[in-house]
Parts: sequence; C-alpha cells; structure tokens
Amino acid sequence: MFHHYRVDGNGLIEKVNLLIATGQKNLAMNRAVRQVARHYIHGRQIPEGVLNRLEASSVADTVAVPRR
Repeated sequence: MFHHYRVDGNGLIEKVNLLIATGQKNLAMNRAVRQVARHYIHGRQIPEGVLNRLEASSVADTVAVPRR
C-alpha cells in the first residue's frame, strides 16, 4: 500500500491519499477469476459453490486492515 499523509501542527491528519493493494493487483485478480470460471463453468449452468470460489479467488491476497 502506498500512502501520503498531511498533518497539522498537532499531529492530526488533514489529508490522506491511499493507493490500496487491490488497485495494484487488479490484473492478477481478474486472471484468477477467469481461471476459476473456465475450470468450473461449462455451458449455461453454474454449479453450486462456484460463486464462492470466484469471490475467494478475487480476494485471496487482499490484506485486511483491522478497524478500531
């Protein structure tokens, strides 16, 4: 993740600019979804559970930041 902060004299954040990992890994995530879809979907029928696999493939390497 790339980030840029601007703080005031008290150390309070005034402006934040973030480039999250999802934006950087978009091509890889699209390829993962395509690979899963080609493997599991044939014709017009979508087997049960495939949507879960597709979702998991698109977020497999996304970092979750805990909130306070």
